Amino acid sequence: MLNLRKEKFSRFSAGAVLVLSLCFMLCLLVSAFVSTTLMSTGGGEGEVVTFFDDNFFLNTIIALFMAAVLYLLLKVLENVSLKAILIVLIGWTLVFGCAFVCSAKLSPSQDSYICTFFALQASKGDYSYYHEYFRFFPFQLGFVLYEEAFFRIFGIFLPNAPEGFSAVALQLLNVVYTAAAFFALVKISGLLFGSVKVQKLTAVLLMLCVQPLFFCTYMYGNTPSFCLACYGIWMFLLFQKEDRVLYGVLCGIFIADAVLLKLNALIYVVAIGIVWVICIIKKPSLKSLACLALLAALTFAVKPLPQKYYEANIGESLGNGIPQWSWMAMGLHEGESCAGWYSPEYTTTAFLKNGFDSEKTSETAKTAISERIREFRDDPAMTAEFFHRKLVSQWNEPTYQSIWINQVRSSYSESGGLFDFFCTEHADTLADYMNSFQQLIFLGYTLALILLLKKRNILNALAPLVIFGAMLYHLIFEAKSQQSMGYFVLMIPFAAYGLSGIFTLAKHERN
Repeated sequence: MLNLRKEKFSRFSAGAVLVLSLCFMLCLLVSAFVSTTLMSTGGGEGEVVTFFDDNFFLNTIIALFMAAVLYLLLKVLENVSLKAILIVLIGWTLVFGCAFVCSAKLSPSQDSYICTFFALQASKGDYSYYHEYFRFFPFQLGFVLYEEAFFRIFGIFLPNAPEGFSAVALQLLNVVYTAAAFFALVKISGLLFGSVKVQKLTAVLLMLCVQPLFFCTYMYGNTPSFCLACYGIWMFLLFQKEDRVLYGVLCGIFIADAVLLKLNALIYVVAIGIVWVICIIKKPSLKSLACLALLAALTFAVKPLPQKYYEANIGESLGNGIPQWSWMAMGLHEGESCAGWYSPEYTTTAFLKNGFDSEKTSETAKTAISERIREFRDDPAMTAEFFHRKLVSQWNEPTYQSIWINQVRSSYSESGGLFDFFCTEHADTLADYMNSFQQLIFLGYTLALILLLKKRNILNALAPLVIFGAMLYHLIFEAKSQQSMGYFVLMIPFAAYGLSGIFTLAKHERN
């Protein structure tokens, strides 16, 4: 009787996650087929968010056509081994990604420039730059430490490399991270769905997913953190399947490092933690509990280390930085680009006015949040309009700023033909392709959520919980479409499962 109750609780939890995810995705799916959000520079270096009406019938025809092509391609690949397809996927990712990075030769800018310049100087023993910036944003120091370590290693092998070589080399490493993440996602699809057909379709869809490849030029924590998070999920699923401590330990290491590089990866920690607890309730295990405790301990032990390291080197305290309340206040107000996008009013400006005092800044932010909540309560129509714009500006922006991020930065030298072809001459066509591909993935992911409701397996609900958590988090805190990139890619194994299910159904109907 007790085991039956535990099983019911597990299935109920999975069902709740899938239903909530489905509600969000149905709204997003409809929006994706009738409208599009695009990011442009506005003729300068700004983030200009523009909403366009889209042709629902044309989008539907294109989605059906793409699905039909995938169906036929899967039939062709029936006798091709998964290993061969994986080799093609990794090869394509590495070759095209490296070729694009070398063609672009882009230098970092704004926050990325500050982090990279500080890391480069720190690798030479000079810690004298940009202390005020890191008083605002000490959470950036995890990525800075990663860059510093890379530059130190790079300097050993190429000590006299010309300016920009180390930065481009770091971008090439992003390509490797992307290829590694794709490999992990194919493995994850195998563990979740137990189907080689779904794994093959996942690999094909990842080959068609070009947004991460164009994003590799961006020197920030997004790409390496996402890769590590994917490996954390893979190790977690292996632990649940094989009950080996090694996989539980590796899960903790990968996820903790993901958080070190990108604080938003705490979303993965929370989601894995919730699912892990449910697994322990369903099947009690001291080994499993110990591995879960290790995940939490590693995450929160490693997180403050970069700041302590740099404070020791610069000889001063950087403090707690801009508090989370300020980011929430910003996320609930109109930003410079769109609803909830970046604005300095409640973050850097408020922090500066309060003399870098996190507690005083928190109180200022809480007051602003309370006033804003009253405005939302008094005007439901405005509230719905605000959060709709905020949602679609992040999740229905099919480029995820992967084109924009290449257009707003300068090159170390004249860019090559590959860069010019995609980011200058045919940028609009590329964005149109990304839009159609995004619609296909949203459709497949939504179908997967519906199909998985029948099984209600808590492990199948992990990735949807991550994505749903990210949607909720960014509805409240800062909005930025590039933040959604990793979660969009995480949908792909599920989109493959959803499309595969429809292909199977269509085959049975035809027979």
